[in-house]
Amino acid sequence: MDTQIRGDKNNPYHLSVGIVVREGDSVYLVKHPIEGYKLPSETVHLSESIDEAIKRGAQEELGFIVETNRYLGCVISTFTREDETPIEKCTLFFESEVIRNVEKDLEADEIEQQIKQYSIADALALLTEHRPNEAPILTRL
Repeated sequence: MDTQIRGDKNNPYHLSVGIVVREGDSVYLVKHPIEGYKLPSETVHLSESIDEAIKRGAQEELGFIVETNRYLGCVISTFTREDETPIEKCTLFFESEVIRNVEKDLEADEIEQQIKQYSIADALALLTEHRPNEAPILTRL
């Protein structure tokens, strides 16, 4: 794997794209066994464009080929790596639509995640409870 903008002790800044996959009046959420509900996201590789990261993330994590429609805003958050390094994470969120389904290519830490489609209202309620910093993104649809 090539270098990622993923944050480490030498450069504690992480860049991700958030993928708001919309179909009509519904969107897809990821249910993580520990973190709860969240919008799908993917770490950006240093050598790829934002659009390439969105398309790679949608294919690997969701099993979709998507078309990116528009930018919805960003969320800045923090987390701690296993070596105790605090990382600042910036996630750029984009609205996308499904072009077709493909086989997922999950990474080891994504295998137990569930992907489910929710009405925008239900997704907003779930995000308000589990990821309140991401909830405002859905109000921009």
